[in-house]
Order: sequence, then C-alpha cells, then structure tokens
Amino acid sequence: MIGGPQQFAIVGKIKKLLCEYDAMPPVSEVQWIKDGDVIARNSSLLVNESRISVTHYNESQIQLLISQSTSQDAGNYSCLVINAVGNSSQRTSVISQELPLITTRPEGKTPIEGEKITLSCNATGNPEPSISWVKDGSPIKSKSRIGLSKDNKRLTITNISRTDSGEYQCVARNRVGNYTSNSRVVVLYKPEIVTHPQNITTREGQNVSLYCNATGSPVPTISWYKNGYPINNSFSTIFSPSHEQLTIRNVNRIDSGDYTCQAKNRVGTDTSNASTINVQFRAEIVFHPQVNVIKEEGSNLTLFCNATGNPAPIISWTKDGSPTKNNSRIRFSKHNRLLTISNVNRTDSGHYRCVAKNSLGNETSNVSTVNIQYKPEITSHPKSVDIKEGGNVTFSCNYTANPSPTTSWTKDESPITNDSRISYSVVNKVLTITNVNRKDSGEYRCEASNKLGNDTSEAAELNVKYRPEITKHPQNVTVAERNYVTLTCNATGNPEPQFSWFKVENTVKSNNRINMSAKTSHLTITDVNRHDSGGYLCVAHNEVGNDTSIIVILDVQYRPEIATHPHNIRTREGQNVTIYCNATGNPVPTISWYKNEYPISNGFRIILSPGYEQLTIRNVNRIDSGNYTCRGNNSVGADTSDASTINVQFRAEIVYHPQTNVIKEEGSDLTLFCNATGNPIPIILWTKDGSPINNNSRIRFSIHNMLLTISNVNRTDSGHYRCVANNSLGNDTSNVATVDIQYKPEITIRPKSRDIEEGGNVTFSCNSTANPLPTTSWTKDESPITSNSRISYSVVNKVLTITNVNGNDSGEYRCVASNKLGNDISKAAKLNVKYEPEIITDPSDDTVKEGQNTTLYCNATGNPLPAISWKKDGHSIGNNSRISYSAESNELRIINVYRTDRGKYHCVANNSIGNASSHAATLAVEYKSEITTHPSNVTKTEGENVTLHCNATGYPLPTLSWTKDGSDISNNSRISFSADKKQLAITKANRVDRGAYRCVAKNSLGNDTSMAAVVDVQFAPEIFIHPRNVTIVRGDSMTFSCSVVGNPTPSVVWEKDRKDLNVTGNSRFNLSSRNNNHSLEIAEVHSSDSGQYRCVAENSKNISYSSAATLTVQCE
Repeated sequence: MIGGPQQFAIVGKIKKLLCEYDAMPPVSEVQWIKDGDVIARNSSLLVNESRISVTHYNESQIQLLISQSTSQDAGNYSCLVINAVGNSSQRTSVISQELPLITTRPEGKTPIEGEKITLSCNATGNPEPSISWVKDGSPIKSKSRIGLSKDNKRLTITNISRTDSGEYQCVARNRVGNYTSNSRVVVLYKPEIVTHPQNITTREGQNVSLYCNATGSPVPTISWYKNGYPINNSFSTIFSPSHEQLTIRNVNRIDSGDYTCQAKNRVGTDTSNASTINVQFRAEIVFHPQVNVIKEEGSNLTLFCNATGNPAPIISWTKDGSPTKNNSRIRFSKHNRLLTISNVNRTDSGHYRCVAKNSLGNETSNVSTVNIQYKPEITSHPKSVDIKEGGNVTFSCNYTANPSPTTSWTKDESPITNDSRISYSVVNKVLTITNVNRKDSGEYRCEASNKLGNDTSEAAELNVKYRPEITKHPQNVTVAERNYVTLTCNATGNPEPQFSWFKVENTVKSNNRINMSAKTSHLTITDVNRHDSGGYLCVAHNEVGNDTSIIVILDVQYRPEIATHPHNIRTREGQNVTIYCNATGNPVPTISWYKNEYPISNGFRIILSPGYEQLTIRNVNRIDSGNYTCRGNNSVGADTSDASTINVQFRAEIVYHPQTNVIKEEGSDLTLFCNATGNPIPIILWTKDGSPINNNSRIRFSIHNMLLTISNVNRTDSGHYRCVANNSLGNDTSNVATVDIQYKPEITIRPKSRDIEEGGNVTFSCNSTANPLPTTSWTKDESPITSNSRISYSVVNKVLTITNVNGNDSGEYRCVASNKLGNDISKAAKLNVKYEPEIITDPSDDTVKEGQNTTLYCNATGNPLPAISWKKDGHSIGNNSRISYSAESNELRIINVYRTDRGKYHCVANNSIGNASSHAATLAVEYKSEITTHPSNVTKTEGENVTLHCNATGYPLPTLSWTKDGSDISNNSRISFSADKKQLAITKANRVDRGAYRCVAKNSLGNDTSMAAVVDVQFAPEIFIHPRNVTIVRGDSMTFSCSVVGNPTPSVVWEKDRKDLNVTGNSRFNLSSRNNNHSLEIAEVHSSDSGQYRCVAENSKNISYSSAATLTVQCE
C-alpha cells in the first residue's frame, strides 16, 4: 500500500489510500478492511458514509478516498486482493491529526507602570500543540521580569514598564500547522515633562510663545499657570490644539510673571520648571516740567520731570534741542529728574525738555519755556554816513532787552519826530531819511528803555555830497589823414571831478599819438589816420556821480582798400554759392564783380547784394566753374581783389548698363560690362544680391572694374548683379542683370523613418534643389504611389501625407526629383505602426486578515511593451518594505497586510503611445476591535446628568457594550445608550453612580476594552449622627460626637454658642476624626465650658450644621 505502514489524516482535510497490486490470473475481487470490518468490495461501499468513496483506476490500482476527515477515521486499514490462485493483503495504520485552535485568547491589558499582568492562552489540537509568545514580531523568553509557566500558557510580567507596551501574540503549533491570537498591552504611566518652557525677555506689543512637551500614557493633558493661577483661552492668550504651545499676542507689561505648565493623566501629574516672562516697554514721561517759567537775570531756576519704563529709563535734559550738561551753574539731582540753574542769565532763556530713554525707545516731555528778563543794552550803534544829496539814508541801532524796550532818536541832542521824509521802523530798528538835503547833516543818536532801565548809542555823523556838471562841450572836426586834432571839455563838481574820453563804443587810451590826462579837459591826436574816425565824448566824474558831454564827430578821409577778398569755393552741382568782397575807404567806395575778367550783372541765377559786397549764384552747374574778382572805387582811388576760383562737382552717373537677363549652364563662363561718369572720377564696384563681389580664382575685374568675368560658373553664381559707380558726391547703381545658372536635381532633405500609432497621420518630407524646378514623385517598396483619399503630396510643402495609417502602410518610402538635366532618388524611409496598451486580465477582489500576505494580478498587451504601475483609491503606490511590484511584473505583492491597505486597487499599463487602466479590485482587510476614543473622567454634582463617549474601530465593524466596576451595564430608567452604544447617558446622577466605567468593543477577530473613566458624583455634607446634650460634673471629661458624609470629603469644625471654637493652645480640648466620625473631647470640664455646641461640615458644595447639644456643668 503506497504511503507506508503509518499515515496521518488531518481533520477537515482529504485523505487518500492507494493500493497497487500485480496478479496472474487477474484479480477477481479487492476488499478494503478497517479495524477487521470490510467497508468496501471492489468499487462498492459497504458502509453508509457519504464522505468515503472507492475508485478503481485500472487492473493494478484502486483508491479509498475520505473527504473532510474526522477523528473517527483513525484506525487500521487493509487492502485485500483475491484471484483464482489465492489472496494477498497490505496494512497501514491511519492516525488522525488536528490543526491547533486557540480556545482561550489573551485579553488586552492597560496596566499602570510597576503593576503585574498575566496573559493566558489555551489551545487544542492533535498532536497537542505547543504554546509560544511573540512581542512585536520577536520571540519572548523568560528573564528577570518576564515569566512563562511550564506549559507556556501563562505569560506574567512583573514591575511592568512602558517599554513592555506592544502587540503580543500567542502562537499554538503542532506538526499540522499553527494558530495565532493577538493581544495589545498598553502600559499606563504618569506624565513627565520633557520640554520645559524657557525664560523669555520680550518687548511690549510682541507675540510670545512658550512650549511644553510631556510624555505619558494615556497621553497627558497640558494646562498652564501664571504665578500659580490657571490660564484660560482668551483673545490674547491662545493655546495650540494639544496645549503644548501657549501664545500671548501683543504682550504688555501686566503679562510679566512666572509661567508653568502641568501635564496630567489619570495616572498622575508633573509640573514644569517656572518660565519667567519679562515684558520690557519703552520709556514714558509720567510727570512733565512746568510749561511757562519767567525769571529775572541773576535768580535761580528749578525744573522737575519723572518717567517710567523697563529697563528703568535714563533721564536727560535738552535746551532748544541741544543736550544740557553740568557746569558751575547747572546741576542735576534725583537721578536727573531735577534740573537746577543758579544765577540765571539771558542765555538761559529757551525751550527745555526732559528726555526719558531706555533700550526700547524714548519719550520727550512737553516744552517748558523759560523766559529770563534783563534791562536794555545797545549792541549795534548807528554809523556815520556820507550821502548824495537827494538820496536816502538809514541809521541802524540794535539792542537786546527783555521785556522789549521802547526806542527814540535825537539829532544834535534834540528829539526827532516822524514826518514825510523821516521815519523809524521798530521791526527793523532803523531810522530812515529820504531825499536828504544839506540841512539833514548833523549828529544822530538812539535810546532804548524798558522797566529795568535804558541805554543810549554813540553819535553818528551825516554828510551830504553832489555830483559833477559839464560846463563846456567838445566840437565836431573834419581832418585829412596824417594831420593832428585837439578836442576840449570843461566841468565843475564836489569832490573835484576827473575826466575820461570815449570814442563811441570804446574807451580812448593814451599812446604815442594820443595825449590826455584825467585831471585836464583836453584830448590831442597827432598823425591822424582812418581808424581815428568816429564819435567822441568826455565824461566828468567823482565819487558822487558823473556827467557826460555831447558826442562830436571826427571824420578822417582815405582811398579804397579791399578788406575782404573772395575765397576759392568747391561746391556741388545744384547748390547755391555765395562769395564776399568788402572794401574800406572814405568816402565809401562802390563795388563791381568780374568772371574771367568779364563784368558780371544781376540775372535769374546771379544775385548781387544792394552794396554789391555779396555775389550769389543759385543752383550752380558745371558751366559756372571759373575765376571771380571784385573792384572798389571812390573819389580818392580804386583797388581790385585777388581771384576766387569756383569748382562745381557732380555725382557719379551710370552711362552703360550690364545685360539684363543672362542664362548659363553650370560650368560655362560669364561676362558683364558697365561704364560711368562723374566729378571726381567715380570708382566702379560690383554687387551680387546686394553684397559686394571680391576677386578670387574664378572672378576677375578689368578695364577699371568696368568688365566682370566669372569662369566655370556654378549654381551659387545665380542672382541679381549690379554695378555701382561712386565718388565723394554720391553714387549710381545700374539696372539689375539677372544671372540664372541651371543644374540637375539633388535631394537635400531626405524622408526619415517613422514610428506611428495605428490610426494616426504621418508625413514624409523630401526637399530638393534644381534649376529648372524639378518634378517630384514617390515610391513605396520601389512601386509608384498614387494619391487617394488617405495619401496626398503637397508640392508647396514638399511632404507626402498619409492619414489614418494602418498595417498595410508599413514599408520603405522614397522620393524622386527630375528635370531636363537629370534626376535624384532619396534613401528609403521606413514606416512602423504602433498601438496603445490594452488590459487583458483585471485584478480580482480579495479579503484577507491583517498580518497575512496577498497578491493581485494584472496582464496587458501593447507596442511598445507597456510598463505596469498600480494605484490605490486613485493614488499611485510606491514600493516599500511591505508592498512591491515592478514595471515589468504583472503582480502586486503585499506582505503583512495592514488595515490601511484596504481600498480599491487598479493597475495602469503605459507605453509611449498611451495607457490603459484595469477595473478596480476591492481589497478588504479584517482586523480585531480597537478602542479609538476612550471615555473621559467626569465630575458632577448629584442631580446633574452624566454623558460618556466611546468609539472603536475594527473590521467587521465591532459592537460596543459598557461595564461599571467590572459589571455589565444595562438600560434602566436613568441609564440609556445611543443606538450605536457610543454614548452612555446617566440622568440625574446620584452617589451610587460613582465608579469606574469602561466600554468594550467586540468583533469576530477579537475585542478591546477602554481605559477606565472615573465618574465622581459630588454632594453636599449630610450629618447623620448629631451631638447629644450632656450634663457633667465640673472636673470630669466628656465627648461630643458627630457623623458626616459628603463628596468632596467635608471639613468639620465645632462651634460653641454659634461662634467658632478655638482649641489652639488649649490642652483640655481634643479633636479627632476617623472615617466619617468626628469627636470633640473636653477634659477637666470647667464651668465656663457650659453652653451649646454643634458641629459644622463644609465642602465645595455647601455647609451643614448639626443640631445644638447643650453642655451643662454642675458643681459637686
């Protein structure tokens, strides 16, 4: 029997037993026997069991198959084969085995750091499975704090720490397989401040942020305190969502102080170091100096000013904007707040300010105006003046005084009164006399007076003067050149006048021919010449003014002389030309003109000026060239000018143009001829298509460049030729000679091979050069192409266009260019048709458990071969340690699937032509329940409502339930749940509702329990045992008792006769408390202890008073 003497059957799986045999004669019967009982004969089953079947394969093989094996299938199986000769059997023992199954799963734990926890795990299976533990993927072994039971079914962790938090797995294994159960341990520990807020020095108006970070489990809540008092959110005080950052906007001085943060969770609290915020602000004046101060010269002055600021400001003083410094008279005291000036004088008047300054800014006080008064003093005396009669005079008298003085004037010690000529300006402090005369001469003084005294100026002398007057004027004189002449002029004046002579527009100066003196009134000229002619006058002058004589004429006669000769002129044809000739002489000479010694007269183009001193020829031409002279004549004689040559130039002109049209074949010779005239003689140049032509091995110029010869012409010699004649006056360009060089076609731009998408359009470009223009045709695979609805050729753009290409268009394309001189054929261009990707296998939906592996498949075709990428929920997926794929692969592998992997996946096939997307496949990930929102601690007053919230995640979606102090909670008249159990509501909570509440989330893969939320129901104190009346003999001891309940725990004090009982320092009175019972014990009672006693219980909710108990003290 195949499989050996011992075989294993796994519960729930298929088990096959195969029996092989060989016999002659052939086997007549085959029996299957289990534990001695025949269960099958040949292919017939003898037992009523649908899970068992027999298959007779051939003459030598038969199989017994058990589907969905159970433990009852274990036993001894035999295969008995029988023929006519005899029988034979084979035996095997089938042992039933079962996969492990965890029956007791470890529960999630939320211990407090330092506590002890135990995780339990039981499993069944055959063989009996072994138990092992794994934390966060790493095996767990026993060590100092971690212990495992002998059978590993219990994992105990003592003195648990935060590092023990994690995902714990119980793994049950046997030879058949393994089974895993997960449990999450979250270790709770008190908060620890890891980032303390820092000290900050800032300026008023800035924003300030303090940072505080803390660790803890559960995550601690952060609260802030200033100088020990809680800080709340406000317009200027802002917390980050987690309260780890406190921001104070627009800080001011009252924000200075010590700030702390406190981290708190249900395990404990931690408080940060104090952070000091020091808010600095600019200096500010708080007390300004007196506004107006009046002092007499010689007295003392005191000014006071005060300021505040942080840092403390420094105070300084200014006068009229300049700093005030200590000296023998000026002192500062009280940290510069007090300014004292002793023995003030007029220079101390001014505008005083105090300036308060610190590192953040400064402020200046209001102005304190100090006015120092004193008697007048003349500072600027009037000065003596010499004045011209009829002029105006001013005497200035300046003074200083406070208050302003009154001013008066005297002349020769007699008071002066204002009149039409004499006035005094108080503003300008001047005495003005207009139109002075000799009577105004004398001594002038000014006097200034105020309530403190007066002052008188020194005397100023006024002296009146007058200007010269001409008494005898000079006479006109006519004289011949080379003679002499004398002119005479007399005048009076005070001071004595002096004389000066002038020739009109020039001053006359003494020389060897001209004799004159400032002190005399005569001018004598010897050896008179023509330049002495002109108008003469004399001027008599002194310091007051002057007087001028009439102008007299000195006329000197002489023969003509050419003074300005006409100049040689070179000009252009068509211009206007002017030449000049000037002649001197007395009498004035007449002017006449000559060309080549022939007289010239006015005409249409020739114009003479009125005095004939200017000859103008308009629109000159080449015939106006020649020699020109002028001649001057008077009664004394005549003079002729030097000759002036006029040279008329004209621009270059083409007189013979090159041949208009020239056709040559490539390789022949070309000759062009051109001639020109002009003055100066022109230079001839040649251009082709606007660019100059230069000599080279093929191009030659001859006959002064008039002949151009090009040998062995080629196609580049085609173009437009011109000759250009040029001289200094201009140039002329010939008509165009068009040269056309003809040659056979040559392909210059060849069609290029193309890859094209099926259904697209393609163009092949083919350009050629030829003269005459060639005709162009196309071939495909060496066969001519004819145009149709898809194939067209543009003669203009020289392109072959194929639209909506298909596979039949693939092949080799050539273009052919031809003219009468020959043809040219391009190289082949290959056309290759491509197509975009297409998905042929879409990925399929899948459901996996968290931690398992999965693979999604996708296949696509395309040309070029497409690259495969993947997207999840529309976003691209990148490779990482868990997710992998490649552009060439058709599968996406995800190992250790996590809940966030759930979503819709599709693949994208992409090549250079386009892309295609598959249908989306949904990946569902199952995972156990987890609490995401834990209920929070609640403190309420009895009678108020309580609401707790809890949320959980998991797939399948978990159901929620609630416990109080470990017991399940169900609906009643006061306790209700929302439909999804995420909210627990308690109406009118009372003290019995106090306790630890948890919510439990469950689904098919596991459950999770929230952290406990402590509900604290507070109520006012209640006194349920009151003190009783006591009668006692003096000297004995007694006790009053009072029992109280309340939350928060009330404080209890005692009153006597409704006043607080002060037991401090009194050894006879003793107060004691235990649980809810409170006692007042009085030893050695005195008569004075008699009275009414009651206990008073107080907490934050209210105050309760017991009934009064009377203590009666009796004498023995």
